[in-house]
Amino acid sequence: MTARNPTPLPDGDREGTRSMGTTLMLVASAMMFGALLLLYYLLRVEAPEWPPAASRPLPRGLATLATVILFASSLTLEIGVRELRRARLERLATWIGATLALGFAFFFSIAFLWFELIQGGFESRNPHGGLFYVITAVHGAHLITALGLLIWLFLGARRRRFHGRRGVPVRLVGRFWHFLGVAWLLVYLTLFWS
Repeated sequence: MTARNPTPLPDGDREGTRSMGTTLMLVASAMMFGALLLLYYLLRVEAPEWPPAASRPLPRGLATLATVILFASSLTLEIGVRELRRARLERLATWIGATLALGFAFFFSIAFLWFELIQGGFESRNPHGGLFYVITAVHGAHLITALGLLIWLFLGARRRRFHGRRGVPVRLVGRFWHFLGVAWLLVYLTLFWS
């Protein structure tokens, strides 16, 4: 039996260690979101009334707008990654900047949604309200981390730090950002439409 050398990735992650680390982090995050959404469904099935009669309905319009914004940000980041692969480095910072702007728009949309719910008396003392706040806060914590990484990418892209074999961080942050989009879609469908 002969040992095979791993096929190097085109952007310098030769051993795949950074890719593997990101993948493991995404799997762990997926398990956390999965557990929270499963808990939500189990409590919903067992509850005599869901949501409780006193609960205010969740505003779907703002949540839908936020979802569209987040998916648009995935598109802009993917365009940026493609520009990096084509060695159009001058465009990378532009697309990452657009992703950042849309990411902050999503964040502030959800923050405004929370503000509206809290002002309207949406309770966190019952399982429905409590899980809403916990699940969206967990997504928000991941989002804040991703926005920090996007700021770092933006600053590096402006200095043309990412190119050729040094493009791994762009690809990996992109993977994390797209994961957050998929996670949000599941959260959105579960909390606002089920």
